[in-house]
Amino acid sequence: RVVLNHPGVMQLSVDRNLRPTWEWLRRELSLSEAEAARVIRGYPGLMALRMEPTVWRKLEYFLSLGLTPQELKRMVLQEPLSLSRSMESLQTIVTFLSEQALVRPDRVPSVLVACPALLSCSVERLGEGIRFLRQDMGMADAQISSVVESFPRLLTYKTLANLQPKVEYLQEEGFPLCDIREEVVQRPLVLAYSLKKRFMPRFVHLKKCDITVRVGVRAAP
Repeated sequence: RVVLNHPGVMQLSVDRNLRPTWEWLRRELSLSEAEAARVIRGYPGLMALRMEPTVWRKLEYFLSLGLTPQELKRMVLQEPLSLSRSMESLQTIVTFLSEQALVRPDRVPSVLVACPALLSCSVERLGEGIRFLRQDMGMADAQISSVVESFPRLLTYKTLANLQPKVEYLQEEGFPLCDIREEVVQRPLVLAYSLKKRFMPRFVHLKKCDITVRVGVRAAP
């Protein structure tokens, strides 16, 4: 599959590229054979890079942020493409998380481990999420910080196609924005639910049962 999707791999040298990359991943990240293969499938272009110093500098940077070797391993396994980003791009994203997303410095490692996909997003995409929380949802800085630290994947969602329609639907169902905002702050995962597969079918069913729904109120077990 790697060769079919990335035929350029065939031009790489076994001795200068393929074998050194494989051995480096196994040694430096303590990856099993299956894990090393998973990383290469996720980012075949890795085999064309110099492990030292190109890739190693990126790993050192993550370690300097406070990630443990085990957390670094998990992050690379989940998002091999993060290693394709330049050092400048990685540093820009981390700076964004601290200054714009208001993630506390000691929480940056846990945010990256929880959602390595952040490292493959553009700052513009991440900025859309923050503007949505601040401007559309009316969240204060402390609330934005809480939401991002609790559920960082929210920033990878498209605002117009994903987040905004859900909030608008809840408003159409009669929920005040202040209540929706409080619910999202308390349970950010609520915005991960599908509008058509989760929100709408449940509201329709509850209406048929003549049950009044209020944001933040759960039925007794």
